[in-house]
Amino acid sequence: MVSQAKIKSWVIQFLRDQKYGDYQIEFNGKPGKDAGYMSDINFLTVKCAHSNEEKILHIILKHDYFQQRETIKNAFIIETLMYHTVLPTFRSFELRKNVDDVFDSAPKYFYSLQDQNTQVILIENVTNKGYKMHDRRRALDMDHCKLILREYGKLHALSLAFRDQHPEEFRDLCRRFPNIHAIFAAQKDMQEYVESRIEEMVNVLKINGDVELSVRLQAELEDGFKIEDDEIRAVDEQYVICHGDNWNNNYMFKYSANLFRITAAKSPIQ
Repeated sequence: MVSQAKIKSWVIQFLRDQKYGDYQIEFNGKPGKDAGYMSDINFLTVKCAHSNEEKILHIILKHDYFQQRETIKNAFIIETLMYHTVLPTFRSFELRKNVDDVFDSAPKYFYSLQDQNTQVILIENVTNKGYKMHDRRRALDMDHCKLILREYGKLHALSLAFRDQHPEEFRDLCRRFPNIHAIFAAQKDMQEYVESRIEEMVNVLKINGDVELSVRLQAELEDGFKIEDDEIRAVDEQYVICHGDNWNNNYMFKYSANLFRITAAKSPIQ
């Protein structure tokens, strides 16, 4: 377990780099056990001064200290890239185009750092603005789903427009993303999990009398579970930069605020 002193040192590095002074750091605990599967999450409040103004920063600090798994490392690379580079690039594009209804469903990004032992991301804790997580044990109702899909639609449309008008810059952004889905797929336990789910679907189709579809799905299973990302990019002219991890713990609701965790260049339908 990482000590509070270590976590505090990361916050101090952020404050010093960003020219905050006269700071006081308060720890506000952690989320429940069912959050943060790929990182350790801490809530902090920082009282400080910046440009002769008093500030109060509500911070979520996430880190993967000494977790050397390839998937976790790449997830942090992706999340940092999304907050630090992609979203600011998209926002500048929206401003140049005088977009009124901008994509604004991600928390404020403060800082990130990495060394040989850890990767750290600091973002705004939006619970102080009234956002709440949906109970992950309950299915999302239609209103929640519509909110999420509306924001996804904005992000995908923005990505398509940027790709159309700045193709080289868009390709450069996409090249920076590790193919985390392929990394997940290469893991033996993930392959076994997905194949077992496919077997269940094959059996359900057979029980329901849809023999033709069950045979086609069985053929996919026999070929082995794989993600042909390069092939998708080669033939799909609609691929975009998207969220990539659509489940309850990755959303907070007031209107809709997405916490990006696994992001990749993919078709919107994937």
